Amino acid sequence: MDYNVLKERIAEMEKKVFGANPPTLVKEAESCAETLQTVNKKYEASTAKRDKVQRILARFNEIDKYMDSRFCEETALSTEAKIRVILSEEQQIRETAAALERISELKSVLDSEHLRAADQKLLERFAELRQKQLEQTEDAQKLEQQTYELLNVYFSFMDLVSKQFIAWNKKVRAAEGK
Repeated sequence: MDYNVLKERIAEMEKKVFGANPPTLVKEAESCAETLQTVNKKYEASTAKRDKVQRILARFNEIDKYMDSRFCEETALSTEAKIRVILSEEQQIRETAAALERISELKSVLDSEHLRAADQKLLERFAELRQKQLEQTEDAQKLEQQTYELLNVYFSFMDLVSKQFIAWNKKVRAAEGK
């Protein structure tokens, strides 16, 4: 599209948006086409100095091609290749299908009344075991506290016995030294 044609189309759009008498600010400001041209010049000047940006812009069409959704369809396997892949996995697919059918058949066993009744019995038994475990935990905590107290008494007793032996040892040495 030619620059002049684009400029005329933008001017026509501005007339439609602003009407025959554009606001004062718009009259003083430059037109959209001039603004776009200024921005384009600044863009080109800033990208011309950077090699990496130039390389990326040069590859833009390639990147755009990869981003297109049709690219995957075009580069994907052909129908014949897809059929070959499926046929090569045929045995595994059949085994998986058979296993799924078997699971489907056995599902009724899992939903039977016997298992539900057993499930209820197990829940009651688990409740009993849970209560027993709580009681045992409390008993263990009490035993731990008692053990701690007994150890404190033992250490205090041993401390007193050691002090008594030290006192007797001093008296024996003093008596021997006379």
